[in-house]
Amino acid sequence: MARLLGTTEANLLKHANKPEYHTFFIPKPGGQKRKIDHPASALKTLQQSLNRYLQATYYGVRPPHVHGFSISPKDDFSPRNIYTNALQHTKSEWFLNIDLKDFFHTVTTTHLKDLFRYTFFFPPDLTAVLTKLLTFNG
Repeated sequence: MARLLGTTEANLLKHANKPEYHTFFIPKPGGQKRKIDHPASALKTLQQSLNRYLQATYYGVRPPHVHGFSISPKDDFSPRNIYTNALQHTKSEWFLNIDLKDFFHTVTTTHLKDLFRYTFFFPPDLTAVLTKLLTFNG
C-alpha cells in the first residue's frame, strides 16, 4: 500500500499511528458551530491518494443507486453524480433534502473496518492500517 501511495511503509505507519489533525469550528445557520477536524497537509495528501484508489475499486462494485461522492471516468456512458441523482427524482411528487447532524463524527472505526473487510475484502493487517489512517479519535 505504501508503494502504491508513493511513500514509505515507515511514513505510512507514522501517519496511521499518530495522525495529525487541526480542530476548529465554523458557524452554522442559526448560530451553532460545526466542528471541523482537518488533517495536516502530509496526512491529507495520503488520504487523497488513497481516496482515488478506493474510488476506482468501488466503481466496479457500487450499487446502482449510488450517485453522490462517487467518481466516474470521463468516458463513462452512465456517469453518476449529484446531477444524475437529482434527475432520478424530477418526476416525484415529493422530495426531501436533509442534512444529518454531525454525520462525519458518527462514522466509527468499526464502520470503516467492516467496509474494508466486507466490501473491499482487504486483509486484516491492511484494514487496521487504513482504518487508523482515515479516522480520528475513533
